[in-house]
Amino acid sequence: MKSIQDRKKELDKRLAEVRKRIDATGKERDVQKDLQAKVATIDRQIASLDTDIRYSGERVKAGKKAYQEVGELAGKPCGECGKPYHENDLEDARALRKKVAHGSRR
Repeated sequence: MKSIQDRKKELDKRLAEVRKRIDATGKERDVQKDLQAKVATIDRQIASLDTDIRYSGERVKAGKKAYQEVGELAGKPCGECGKPYHENDLEDARALRKKVAHGSRR
């Protein structure tokens, strides 16, 4: 038969083991929370980049369309002076729209 002291030592040992497991679980939870926060940050960055890519693609498409439509202005009157556009008058507009179509901001 074990003495009370021996039983106490056994229980203290088991209690220490349980506390160790609880501490380890707490640390695992902390690591998990940290990883979840990092994943959420990366998800937000991906969403932002996806939006930027879509927006840039739309700008390029619009710029290309505007560039292609410049040729349709030949023979039509200028919005400011009323003089009909000649093919040679459209070179500056083509150059500007080509820049925009290629994504240049200047």
